[in-house]
Amino acid sequence: MFTRLTAISGVTPVPPGPLGGSARCGDGRSRGVRVHVCAWADRHTLGMVHLTHFPQTTHPEEIFRQIRAQTEHPVP
Repeated sequence: MFTRLTAISGVTPVPPGPLGGSARCGDGRSRGVRVHVCAWADRHTLGMVHLTHFPQTTHPEEIFRQIRAQTEHPVP
């Protein structure tokens, strides 16, 4: 997923959270704005979250897990 995002670097694996699968996050700049991108994949979903305008002290992987948990719900 990160192949075409040439402005994003430092892509590393991160814990995917309780929904499992595989997740990675990286960061970069787009038009002078600091950007964090996190993506995940599992058997049923593929998703990506772009985070902008967060302070440098923010941990994007934690915000990513919160967003994923609020938007993705297992099928019963």
